[in-house]
Amino acid sequence: MRAIKIKLYQNMPNYKKPSSYKVKESYPLPPYSTVIGMVHAACGFNDYIDMDVSVQGRYHSRVSDLYTCYEFNPATKREKVRHNIGIKVGDVEYGITQSIGFVDVLTDVELLLHVRPKDPQFIDIIYQGIMYPKNYLALGRWEDIVNIHEISLVDVYQVEVPDDETRTLKYDAYIPYKLFEDYYAEDYNFIGTTYILNKKFSIDSKTGLRVWDEKVRVIYASRQSSIYEEAICFQDEQGDLVFFA
Repeated sequence: MRAIKIKLYQNMPNYKKPSSYKVKESYPLPPYSTVIGMVHAACGFNDYIDMDVSVQGRYHSRVSDLYTCYEFNPATKREKVRHNIGIKVGDVEYGITQSIGFVDVLTDVELLLHVRPKDPQFIDIIYQGIMYPKNYLALGRWEDIVNIHEISLVDVYQVEVPDDETRTLKYDAYIPYKLFEDYYAEDYNFIGTTYILNKKFSIDSKTGLRVWDEKVRVIYASRQSSIYEEAICFQDEQGDLVFFA
């Protein structure tokens, strides 16, 4: 099978965890929905294009940064002792509280991504979209700009190796838990942290809000971890492992 392989760099991105609020915590790697969103923005897709994604990478350190936080309720009128900012809508002034929040950012991030659209006709379209994007590329926040180091079309094939052979990860990786379900799933809890990552959403017709239709349970395994070949499944023609979800 064919896939788009992307190697990229980011200076100080944040891949926000949905449950974090005042302190915007970051995932160690971008979730699938973030990567898929970047691809759609780059190609100018207006409709959802179904695709599988493999996410691997590494970063140097974590640091905390400050950001300006605005809190408001559209039904709350301004009280000067409570709200330090007001905004007028017609004859009514509504109150906004301005404060400081903290954001968790990763430094010197290197990512290895594989993207495989379910419909093969989109492979060249996505490749050209990443090469010549409709908008500047970002992963995480709008300001988390992407620097593409390498992009190529590669063949991805199933690994066939002797039983009980192990491989060492070159990058931190999201490994879908389904790859372990048939091979010692209980024994693999030790190799990393379990996350449930968003992948695909739809828009609720009544509220206009996102509804996450597809989530993926993954193990975040750090580089230098050893895993059995039975759970690897795929690698590309250049020898890099691929963990599609």
